[in-house]
Amino acid sequence: MKLRNVSLGLVSVAALIGAMLIASPAAASVGPGNIRSPFEPGGAVYVFQGYDNAKVTHTGTSRYGLDLTTSTSTTSTGGRVVVAPQSGKVAYWQSEYGNLCVNVANNRSYTLTHIYSNVTTPGATITSGQKVGTVAPANTTRNNGVAHLHFQYWAAPNCYNSSTLPFSAANSLRICGAPDMTATGPNSAGNGTWSGSKFTASTCGTTKSFSAAPGPATSATNLGTRLASSTGTWIPNPTSLTRQWFRSGAAISGQTGSAYVLTSADRYKFIQLRVTGKLSGYTTTTKNSKSWFVAQVTSANNTQYLNIRSSPSTSATIVGRIDKGRFVALDCYRLGTSVKGPYGNSSIWYRITGVGWVSDAFLETNSNAAVTKLCA
Repeated sequence: MKLRNVSLGLVSVAALIGAMLIASPAAASVGPGNIRSPFEPGGAVYVFQGYDNAKVTHTGTSRYGLDLTTSTSTTSTGGRVVVAPQSGKVAYWQSEYGNLCVNVANNRSYTLTHIYSNVTTPGATITSGQKVGTVAPANTTRNNGVAHLHFQYWAAPNCYNSSTLPFSAANSLRICGAPDMTATGPNSAGNGTWSGSKFTASTCGTTKSFSAAPGPATSATNLGTRLASSTGTWIPNPTSLTRQWFRSGAAISGQTGSAYVLTSADRYKFIQLRVTGKLSGYTTTTKNSKSWFVAQVTSANNTQYLNIRSSPSTSATIVGRIDKGRFVALDCYRLGTSVKGPYGNSSIWYRITGVGWVSDAFLETNSNAAVTKLCA
């Protein structure tokens, strides 16, 4: 198994430091975490390079990797003790890169790279907080002249064989004492979207998990032009239960209420609700609703509305009508009666759950194929 170059590549170290000093964000708010810091508690942690960015090398399989140092210095982190952030078993060790791969619970794995390790035997058991080595000096272990720890989590065992995961609460991978490092970070202009972030290495206090944390339920109202929501019953009851509506993965500014009215900005996008529950002593937990695709009603032969029917058939009962130009939220699809519309014939019918069925022939979806999942 050959390791990809997971660190700073051929980019000039001086240029990287300069970019960071130009746009280093202030430390973000911290909160309860899920995994401990890979450094011993109490010391400063600086994100020298964090996540992908057009100007840096953390792309592809290293997209959500963190290069951690003590400061902006390229040498100060050499010799710093590295500890296991989570218990597991050694998958493999690669001395050329100083790369330790550890398999952990939930069929995940993590890498600690550019270190001198004292635990290298495949299958060896390590425990959270155990010393596993020290950060290698600059210009060793293929670290491109920067003494740093490259830290990264994977969605499957054996590292580099699956997608990489952000260090975020949504993935149960928030580093204790660190900001919630979601996929989109605060520093769009620097050395990766989380570069320049600072936190203090910390152990994790004992936290519990919510015994019930249901995903939010969303339903269409106003003939599919509005989405309403309910959060269900969390056990125990969180002191904070917040909502945020998302448009194709990006938070919609100011939309944190229980309902959302579709707009022109939503056309051809997916709308989803994310709910986050917080309670002292419990792991902050985030749950997502199902996604709704937003289409626009079109017409033919001077028809100014689209019929909503009780089933995917032109012979089914009409249960409502949506005016031309309105935006509607589509849940899933089935094949039904073929209908001729402005763009030709289509046998695709979409369900607006809680409202009825509409023909694809009179919807602008930006696709000739189905744009949602098949209805169960």
